[in-house]
This record gives sequence, C-alpha cells and structure tokens, in this order.
Amino acid sequence: MKQLTHFLKIFFLLSLFICFTFSPSHAANKISKRFKDGFIFVGAEPQVVLHIKKISSGCNTSLTGSFVKTVNGSLKGLKCFERKWEELNSIKSFNAESTLGNDFPLFVEKPQTNIDLNKKEAYFLAKKDFNLPSFWKKNPEMDGRGVIVGVIDDGISPHAQGFQKTTTGQRKVIGHYSNSTGLSFNLKLMDPNAETELIEEKNVLRYWKGIIDEEKHLLSYPYLFTDLNRNKTKDKIQVWVFEKNNKSLKICIDTNINKSKEEAECFSPFNESGGYGFWDKSKQIALLAEFDPERNLLTVNEGESRGDSHGEGVASVMAGHKIAGQYDGVAPGSQIIDYDLGEPSHDRSESFYTFSTFLKALELLGEKGADVVNISYSLYFLSEENQMFMQEALDKLIKKYNFVLCFSAGNNGPGLKSLNRRSLYTPNSLVVGAFAGKDLYERVHGVSGLPEQGLLPYYSSRGPGPSGGLGPSLISPLASLTYSTGDRGFRAFSGTSSASPAIGGLAAVLISSLKQLNLPIEVKSIVEALKLSGTPLKNTPFLAQGYGLPKIEKAIQIYKRFLKGELFNEIHHNLRASDNNLKKGLLLKTSELDSNYIESRIFFKGIASSNVEDSKKSEILVPIKVNYSHPWIEGPKRSFISSGRSFISIGVNLEKLLEEFENNYENIKSYEQFGEIKISEEKSGQILKIIPITLIHDITLKSKKSWNLKLKAEEGKRIHFHIPQSVKALKLNTKLLQGFPGRIGFKLYSPKGVKSRSQYMKKDTPIVFTTSKSGHYQLGVFRLKGTSRPSKVQVQITPLKIELSSKALIKDKEKIFLNSLNKDIIRGDLLIHPQKELIKEKYVDFKGDNELTLSSPFNFEKKGEYIIELKPLYPEEWSYQRKDCLYLFKNKEEKTLLTRWGGTFSNFKANDKKVENQMSLKVLENASSIHFHCRLFDSFKKSNYEVPFIMSLNLKKEEAPLSVPVSLKRGHNKIRFKKDFFKSWNRSHSAGISLKIKDSVGENIFLGNLPIIIN
Repeated sequence: MKQLTHFLKIFFLLSLFICFTFSPSHAANKISKRFKDGFIFVGAEPQVVLHIKKISSGCNTSLTGSFVKTVNGSLKGLKCFERKWEELNSIKSFNAESTLGNDFPLFVEKPQTNIDLNKKEAYFLAKKDFNLPSFWKKNPEMDGRGVIVGVIDDGISPHAQGFQKTTTGQRKVIGHYSNSTGLSFNLKLMDPNAETELIEEKNVLRYWKGIIDEEKHLLSYPYLFTDLNRNKTKDKIQVWVFEKNNKSLKICIDTNINKSKEEAECFSPFNESGGYGFWDKSKQIALLAEFDPERNLLTVNEGESRGDSHGEGVASVMAGHKIAGQYDGVAPGSQIIDYDLGEPSHDRSESFYTFSTFLKALELLGEKGADVVNISYSLYFLSEENQMFMQEALDKLIKKYNFVLCFSAGNNGPGLKSLNRRSLYTPNSLVVGAFAGKDLYERVHGVSGLPEQGLLPYYSSRGPGPSGGLGPSLISPLASLTYSTGDRGFRAFSGTSSASPAIGGLAAVLISSLKQLNLPIEVKSIVEALKLSGTPLKNTPFLAQGYGLPKIEKAIQIYKRFLKGELFNEIHHNLRASDNNLKKGLLLKTSELDSNYIESRIFFKGIASSNVEDSKKSEILVPIKVNYSHPWIEGPKRSFISSGRSFISIGVNLEKLLEEFENNYENIKSYEQFGEIKISEEKSGQILKIIPITLIHDITLKSKKSWNLKLKAEEGKRIHFHIPQSVKALKLNTKLLQGFPGRIGFKLYSPKGVKSRSQYMKKDTPIVFTTSKSGHYQLGVFRLKGTSRPSKVQVQITPLKIELSSKALIKDKEKIFLNSLNKDIIRGDLLIHPQKELIKEKYVDFKGDNELTLSSPFNFEKKGEYIIELKPLYPEEWSYQRKDCLYLFKNKEEKTLLTRWGGTFSNFKANDKKVENQMSLKVLENASSIHFHCRLFDSFKKSNYEVPFIMSLNLKKEEAPLSVPVSLKRGHNKIRFKKDFFKSWNRSHSAGISLKIKDSVGENIFLGNLPIIIN
C-alpha cells in the first residue's frame, strides 16, 4: 500500500468498483446490456470525502454511506466520476490502489442434528469450560449486561422465549437489518376522512394503504413469484399503516388474505418497539416490518423458514436468556442486533455474496453500537496478497468502531493447512476452532468415550495458513442445545459455527466486567487477554488449537496488566524462512528439503496498550524465557522484549528425525512433527507467544502402501504423501478391523490444503480420488461420533498411473490404446462419452470489483446441461476460489423470463413433478437467450491489477456414455470394440475418455479427449 501525500493524510484508502445491476421485476424489463459500475470508499479521511463529494456532484452521481461510502449513478455519470477521480489522483500524487472485491455463494458451516428436549439434564450450553459458573457466583452482574452483540448470519426469529429479555429485563433483540431492498413496497398516503367505512381505528393522525405484491420476483426464490405467506399462491396482500396522535406507528398486514384489517394481524415496527406479526402463525414464521413515513415506504422481512435456523443457533449460544424458559447462553445479559445476509432481493448487487457485503454489515453494526460481532460464514480468496488486503480493511473497521470480531475457523479438518484463509483475519480479531468437551458432547450429541480433557473434533480447521505459523486463535466448546426454527423445537448445534459465538459471548462478558470495573475498553487488549488466558489441551499442537480454552478471571487479570504497562498487549514477530520470506512460523516438507539443518533468525517487538502513557511505553522491558518443545529445535533460553527490536537465532536439526522415519514409515505419527517455540514471561511464567515449527514427511507414493489406524470418537488423523506427475488417481482399499463402516470417512486434501473430495467408507468397496496435479497431498481419516470402543481400520493406497496413448478415435477401426504403469492388473469400465460442446468462450479479467458475464443463444429443444466454467490463467498457490453465478433467460424482446442461482442449468427433466420446475419449463419454451453473471469473493490491493480467467459455456448433451469392460496389464493395452460400437455417434466430433474402477465409489478417472475421425 503506497502512502498518500501529506496533503490528504490517509493511512490507506480502499476503493471499490462494484457492478450494480439488478434483475428486472415485472415492471422493469428494459435493462441496458452494459452494467452500471459503482465505487466504494472505506475509511476515507474528511479531506478526501470533500473531493469525492465534489466529483460526485459534478458528475450527477449519488453518494451514500458514512464510513463505507458508495457512489452510484448512470453509466455516463460513473464514467465521468472515474475519469475525474483518476485526474485528481494523478494531480495529488496518490493511488486509490486498494480495490475491494466480491464473494461467493453463502456457504455456511453448520453440521445439523435435531434433538428433543426431554430431560432437564440436557439444558447445556458452553460456559463451564470458561470458568463462568464459578465467576458468576462472585460476580453475578458481570453477565454481558451493558453490551450489544451483533450477529451477521441468516436471520433470527425474535419470538422465541430465549430472545425476549435480558437478565435485567431489557429487550433482547433490539434491531433487525439486512443488505436487501427486495421486500420494500411503496404505499399511498390516504385521507382518513374519505375512507372511514374501511377503517376501524381510533386516534389516527395519518394513514397509508397499499399492497405487498407477490408478483414481485426475487432472485433467490424458487418460484416465479414471492410466496411470503407460504400458501403456494400468488397473492396481493393488503397493507394499512396508521400514524397515531402520539406519533407511534401501527402496521396491519392481511396475511390470511381475507381483505380485512384484523387486530391479530397488526403490530408496531420492530426496530423501534420490538413488535412483530406472523406470515404463517401455525408454522411460527415471524413477520418483521419497518415503515418510513417520509418516503411512504414499507419494508418487511422474509421470515425464517424450516431449516433456516443457523442464525438462531448462533444467537442462542452467544446471548440467549431463558432458552426453553430454563437456561442461558454465554452472555445472557447482553442485547442482540440481527443482520440478515439471507434476505432475498431483486437486485444482483445486493444478492451476490461479497466481501463488501460484510464491510457494509460491519459498518451498520458499528454505527448501531455493537461491541462484539460474530461471523460464522466461509470466506474465500484468490491469493495470499488479497487475504492481506482484506485483513487491512477489517482492521480499519475495528479501529473505527472499537468492536471485537469473532470468526469461525471452518469445518474443513482434519487436514493441515485446512485453515488456508488464515491471513485474511486480522490479529485484532479472534478465529475460533472447535472443542468437544466430554460432558457437553455426551449430553447433547450422545457421544461417549471422549478423553477426560475433551478433544479437538476432526472437522475443526487447522493451520498453518499462508504465513506458516497461524491456526485458530482459540478453541471453544460446541455441541450446544439451541433453538431451531419456530416449528421444530431445539437442535444440537455444533461445528465451528457454534464455537465462534461462544467466544463472542465470552468477549461480551469480559467487556461487561471491564465496564463495571470502570476500565477503558480496548479491542486489541481484549483479544490478547482472551488468547493469553487460554489453557491448552495436552498432546494437541498449537496449529490446531491456538492458545486453547480461555478463562474469564485470568483474562481480566491479564487485561489489567496491559493497562498498567506490565506486559505488551501485542508482540510482533517475524521469522525469516529458507525462501528469504518473512513468516510467522516454519512449515517444512521433506520433499522440498535441500538440507538437514535449517537456521533462522526471529525478531520481536512489543507494542504497548494505547492506555499506557507515551513516556512509559519505551520503559517497558519484559525478560523472557524461551522453551523448545523438542530437542531438534535449539537456540537461546533467555532473552527480552521491549518496544525496540530484539532477536534470537534458532536451529532445526532434522537428521535424526529423518533417519527414524525411514526405519518406521508405517507409523503415521512420525509423518508429522509439531515443534513449538514458547515465549513466556520470566517472572510469572505467563505464555506470551508461540511460534510453530512443523515438519511433514510427505513420502513419494510410487507404489501401493498400507497403514493400520485406530480412531476414537470424533477423532481425525492424516496420512501425508507426495504425488508425482504420472499419477492420475488414488485407489483406496479399506478394511474395517473393528467398528461400524458407515462412521468412517476419508477426505483428500490438495497441495493447497483445500479439501478436494470426501467419501464415507463402504464395506468391500474401493474408493477412488483423482489427483489434478503433483505435490503434497493428505488423506484425512476420521470417525463420526462413536463410543468408548475405538474403531480400527486398514487403509491401502494405490497410485494409479494410466496414460491415454491414442491420438484419435477412428470410426470403422474401433480400438483405443492405453498405457498402464501399475504392476497389478486394473479392472474397470472404459467410458467414452461425447465431449461437452463448447458454446462460447471468452477471456475475462477479474479486477476485484466486476461481474464476469457471458451470454449465448438458447434453444429449449436442445436438451442437455449448460455448464459455466471459470479457469484462472495463472492459479496461485494459496487460492480457495468459489464462483457465485446468476443466470437469466430472456425472450426475443429481451424481457427476462426466469432467473436462477448456480453454475449449471439442466433442461433434462421434462417430467419433473416439482411445482417450481414445471412452471420454469413452461416459461422457458419462449426463451431465446441465456445470460450468466458471475462474481468472485475477494479484493485487490493494486490499481490496474487484474486476474485473467477463461470463461466458457459448455453443453453436456443428454447422451449416455458408451462403456466397455477392461483389464489393464502393465505396459501397452489395446482395447478393441465391437463392430458399429460408434454407430450412434455420427454427429459427434470428439469424445472424452474416462475409467471407472470396478465396483468403486468416488470419481471416474479422466484420461483425456480424442477427436473422432471418420475413415
């Protein structure tokens, strides 16, 4: 990030060009084929805002927002803004080079299991592991009161008892917001004297009337209309809004469609008073509404439908009070603001899941006074550099609003590097992994056999991230009993989605305590105090658990020491790796080692609390002890940390480790060595910093190898290996020696640490995973739930090395040549299927702000599956890409007929009985074109920085593949086909060749494409 000039005095400026487009409703079908771009500025200083306002006014564009400012307008106006902004940029010698980007589909981390509340003993949420029960005996008022928590999720149903009041009797849910304007409707101001026959309402000052028209199509809705009251019919729902003499508002919505105003259908606006109604009372689908009398605008919510209970789970854990009338969340005294990411919209700019969506949500929650915010959603990225930029943006918001951010680590374990988005999260936030406590897991999930200290469940994501040294900040209890949707009672809520709000609740309790102790609130000190208060699990690496389970009283003590200047509330450190890059830890793989001894130098710098007087900051000196977890790490045992730099040199001697591994490669424990350098205060022994040194033995998998594994309940293990370029796939032969096969699963992790495939074990059934490139792979083996009796499984991995020797398929000479490099015979079916027809392909640039679009003619009679693909030309090592696509069908008059989310569309199913599909197929008979609009998640830092992609639309025809059984011996194999084998393929020009391993589950092995030549 370049420094801006002294004239503007900005530390960093984030500018975002966002394509603001919308899918037309019935009243708006004339859309320009070009898209309207918008700009977002985050954290601009007042002087810069003056320039933005001046340019915006001169170009006839609108400027909205406070900390996150958005410029909107016509295409002409925005081009004018862009030109003048660039002119100003060149004159003032600064670069608006921090370009923010866009997200992917809502991918929520939420393993789900329903549970009935039968016994009082089941009332259990995460609190005991934080020492909260004993703390509250001495400090009963330090329960989160005086604190507001923000929940960015899929919405909360406010009518549940646990969301009614705080421990002090205050209203619990004090606000509901979203990024969507899709459910806003204009009403007409009426004359109360002119329509008295329709109104039975006293003390009316003004009133409005109108309809909620379910004809209005929303992009995320499965039907061709918006079925808000869930009666599967298209209604025009009447609405009345009354302004009383005391200026209060009363909203009446005719949800039962009897065309009359009933008191049971009337309520006050939610944000002002907490009032609400029901779209469907029998299903307990709450209806929240707001009304703006100045704009005559009514806004309603969609309501939480069956299965849409992730937000309720998060809010229950974080701040619920008297859930089921009997038990509490972690911070029952706190109040909640609900930000719903899942509200439907008619506008693409509001519907794509983008990083800017989170920025806007965080800004709103900050403006509304949130002290703690939880986000239990997956985030994505195209490069490590982009992760670092998004981290800067989050830091800017934290500094502005002084709130604690809590993120779920994700459910992608047990693979190492599965927390591959770690550099996205700022050090001023908390990234939370999962902890399965023995008592809580047994009560809620019915799992026995966990160790007394509990364990890290297999699915919790682990480090190291791109920096080489970071995993979760902390771990937190999960398996809480929480609300489901209104008609389904309670659920056992687990995954890191439930772990993160527990830590968020603990942060709220800590802030509540500090406020009552009349101590200043400083986010960085709160985050560090919680981390350093942690108690780690034994025999569990730092990369998996961070600092462990935090304790409330210890966190308060450490916080006080930060304020007194006895400890630094932040210790910067960097370690120079062998590639000369600065890292937070070392990740060493034997396949990449060029020496058995590695030396590195680590520097430290302490940062004192902002509450410490400046004159005292330079006087802080903390003598430290340096402890090394293993004898193969060596270095000085004592040093110091101050506000200046201090250094230590360390050495890593791997010679003996590598010898032991060569002699005992079947023991998978030796495949991973988790070394740690622990920095502690010499006087008290308080841990201040942990630096991981990780060694992975990724053996080259040249031939089949076997391992015997023992898995306890919820345990996961890893097998590491290096795949050469010749290997196309892995075949897993598994044998259960003890246990139940359906409870054992396998996950394959790519060299990027991304989970590429997963499969549960089936008896006597091989599993096939394909490998797209050479490099370090991991096979995660895990056990789902379980009892005290361990499962035992034998895993044999065979690398499959098969090459397609033929250069073409020749009709009337029905044969093909394959080359096998495997010693054993490979049996299966050779599949020959028509290659996907390329309809259209184009080069596109993702600039961190724009939609990637592709349009093509559409013929309903041409049956098949339409598939949109985005392939980066230069993929990064640390990349977790996920495209979010919307496709539209239009008729010859360019009127939009139908919209759908996803990267594929199929018109195979003409006899589909689903109502929405029958409606869709009928409408599509008139479609003449299909239009794909895709967005990516993350953001770019540099101006003029682009990531090139090839965007293609393919058609997979409704033709079954041809199949022939094969037995492939080592060497060259000639596969002959019966005469006229290709008779039905007269119109095909090429074919894809794949191999399905006999009796296997998993993937077919793609061998290549061949042209078809007519002899």
